[in-house]
Amino acid sequence: MAELDLIGAPDREIEAALHNYLSAPNHLQMAHASFKAFREWREQCRATPIKQEIPLVSERYQYGGTPDLIAMVNNGIGLIDFKTGKAVYNEMKVALAAHGNLWNEARPKQQLDTYHLIIRPKDGGAFQHHAYGDLSREWELFQAYLKAFTLEKAMPAKEAKPKVAEKIVEKPVKPRIRVKARGIRSNTVAEILVAYGHVTPPKQARAAEHRLPIV
Repeated sequence: MAELDLIGAPDREIEAALHNYLSAPNHLQMAHASFKAFREWREQCRATPIKQEIPLVSERYQYGGTPDLIAMVNNGIGLIDFKTGKAVYNEMKVALAAHGNLWNEARPKQQLDTYHLIIRPKDGGAFQHHAYGDLSREWELFQAYLKAFTLEKAMPAKEAKPKVAEKIVEKPVKPRIRVKARGIRSNTVAEILVAYGHVTPPKQARAAEHRLPIV
């Protein structure tokens, strides 16, 4: 709703967009209360949009981002970031400083004068506006984060694997078994032939001579 209001959308379009996102009566009531507080802030600070959600890239520092809104705020150029939490954390201001550098680098003739955090809690909490004139400390902190990110992203050098001493496994020594050799008599050729049935033993041959006629 706030973004549509900043680009000059009529109330009917803003209301229609609200009902596209929310339906519960209590949610609609909280959204209306937050939007009303935003409009009161805008009228009080005379906020007029210059650029909204413009992607920017820093060639010098090699990073990019998309600021929510660059606007004229009380006759000065201000960077506005919308948040839906309940409190301001240091990381929010660091991101605001980083977005501010992106704009100043891209538009050196339109340097920022102020930085603004607009807190719009989702649970219907109080609308908050936090303004900052100098975020140089947060910008230095972001550069440190960026350097750490670059170092972490770089491929680490391959480390030489330490040589592991090979374990010497001693094989169990087999006990020596002494066998006393015995004299084994070898079979004769005749005995082998008889065993396989190639010849008839001499005694059987002589007995056969007495039983069978000689032809």
